[in-house]
Amino acid sequence: MLSRLNLSTKLILQVVIILVCFSLVLVWIFFQFRARVYDEKMMATKHVVEVAYSLIAQYDESVKKGQVTLAEAQKLAIKDVQILRYAQKEYFWINDLTPRMIMHPFAPDLIGADLSDRKDPTGKRIFMEFVKVGKEQGAGMVEYQWPKAGQTKPVDKISYVTLYKPWGWIIGSGIYVDDVQKELAQISYIILGIIFLVVLGSFLLTYLVTRSITHPINECMDIARRVAAGETEMNIQSDAKDE
Repeated sequence: MLSRLNLSTKLILQVVIILVCFSLVLVWIFFQFRARVYDEKMMATKHVVEVAYSLIAQYDESVKKGQVTLAEAQKLAIKDVQILRYAQKEYFWINDLTPRMIMHPFAPDLIGADLSDRKDPTGKRIFMEFVKVGKEQGAGMVEYQWPKAGQTKPVDKISYVTLYKPWGWIIGSGIYVDDVQKELAQISYIILGIIFLVVLGSFLLTYLVTRSITHPINECMDIARRVAAGETEMNIQSDAKDE
């Protein structure tokens, strides 16, 4: 079947196959990179939550040494964790095993509230899920929906929560999925731009190469037809630079 195709079609077909393979490789790389970005974001979140956990543990140690009372230590711990930030805007919250909100820097109206029946738009009882993960695993990831600071519309969020067992506190923090998607979208635009430029350049190069090969062949065939027709006087021009 391929033998029936002319030279131009064969060259274009080969270029298309190469471009498809190249594009598939880039798409595969993007999805691998996407998974890695999510993993790194969550590992970073886990690390900062562990930092907050360590801070609380230090205050607990002060209680054990008799340096402060439990109430004083908890008050100081809440104050310190409340002002902690990372990645400029990300924050921490603390709830107990009731679950009752102990501290949330952007939702002061929830402080002291019983959150056992608080659900996200999907019906997930968010804080009960935090408690479940803390009790059963000690720490882990939870996917749910929650509004960003200063907003009211819930969006997808993935949080890492850990239980500080001596005080019965759940400490958590998370990332908003759409923030990560925006970062990935910028990368995908770059990849699409690369694919577009490669496709454009490849077809332009294929056109030039095909033209440089087929043009002399077509001229020779034209001359042969004219000779066969009995034409003997012809002005033959050649653009070839090779001697």
